[in-house]
Amino acid sequence: MPVATTFTLQKGSPTYPRNPKISRKLDTQRIEQSHTQIKEAEQEIQTGHIDRAVNKLEHIITNATRITKPNERKAKPWFNRNSYQARQLALHKLHSALTSRSEETLKEYANERRKYKTLIRESKREYYEEKAREIIEESENDPFRVLK
Repeated sequence: MPVATTFTLQKGSPTYPRNPKISRKLDTQRIEQSHTQIKEAEQEIQTGHIDRAVNKLEHIITNATRITKPNERKAKPWFNRNSYQARQLALHKLHSALTSRSEETLKEYANERRKYKTLIRESKREYYEEKAREIIEESENDPFRVLK
């Protein structure tokens, strides 16, 4: 028995936030509240209108999905590309040290981690020194800016 389906695209902005993160969990209360729509979908199936039943069930599911706000995690301002590469290298050394369990790989990891930590300290110091220079320059141009 062939099944005919139709899809329609709606224009306009969606009702949810831009870049939403859709949860995999459904709101069971909303599904329970749409009990009558489920019964209608069952009746549509029995009468042979599978397309209508699928559309109703799809509508029930989309209304029951939970939309959470997207992850707004950001890196620290001093964490630059060099820091990221040093971190990746240190993690790689850590994994190799954990798998091989030799003194040599453990020492390599310790050295790489030490380099990474000093790089972080230096980049953090440089960042705050630059910010301090910017504040000093602003205060020279507008002395009342410091009080704000």
